[in-house]
Amino acid sequence: MYEAFWNLSQSPFSANPDPRFYYRSFRHEEAINRLLYVILAKNRAAGFLSGEVGSGKTLICNILRTHPKLSNDKVLYVPSAFYSHTDFIKELLLQCGIEYSTDSKAELIRLLQNFLIQNVQKGKRTVIIIDEAQAITDKQVFEEIRLLLNLQFNNDFIMTLIFVGQPELSVLISNIPQLEQRISIRFHLTALDLKETIEYVLYRLKIAGARDPVFSKQALDTIYEHTQGIPRKINNLCDLCMLAAYSQQTKTISSMLVKAVLDNY
Repeated sequence: MYEAFWNLSQSPFSANPDPRFYYRSFRHEEAINRLLYVILAKNRAAGFLSGEVGSGKTLICNILRTHPKLSNDKVLYVPSAFYSHTDFIKELLLQCGIEYSTDSKAELIRLLQNFLIQNVQKGKRTVIIIDEAQAITDKQVFEEIRLLLNLQFNNDFIMTLIFVGQPELSVLISNIPQLEQRISIRFHLTALDLKETIEYVLYRLKIAGARDPVFSKQALDTIYEHTQGIPRKINNLCDLCMLAAYSQQTKTISSMLVKAVLDNY
């Protein structure tokens, strides 16, 4: 709505976790590198990424799904975990393009296992990313995952599983020692600091086509103070500020305007 006012090519603060707007903070880069290490090492079964709501976990998932180092591999993404244990296996088969005509759990697992082994034989990895894994309500899903992680071919794991979720996921997994012991890398994604928050806002504006400053330095300080460096909160607040500035036909967003937005939205 306000893009033309600043001569932008697209919305800079969309809620969509778009890899094109990925700001390479130290924390996010470290998370990606650690998870890639787990995936690329044949003797690692699982990795774990946690973070508060809005910290950028799903964006990291999207970057991994399209990462050039995994271009020859099969990356499965389970965006939510509200599955029964049988539905979880069916979802994996669906994403693998495997047809099935049975509800037998043993047969479904056999089909998946055959696919995983065939991928290994072709020199391909299979990566399963489970996002929002703290929402798993059927504990049998964790058991199915544990059993899948036990599968090997020529002494190598035939799949790598990446758990992604909010901090409480750590407690859920700690209650399953056999599964927890399979997780070789853990990383907690923390918020951006003040300097990174400013760079984050400026970077997203640049990608969207901004040529002139949109936020004053004081406005950016206020944005950080309110959002505490959580990317989703930054996006939401910046978007509302730009909408308010557009309504007032104001090109430069001041700290006063940010505070007014906070008082009225």
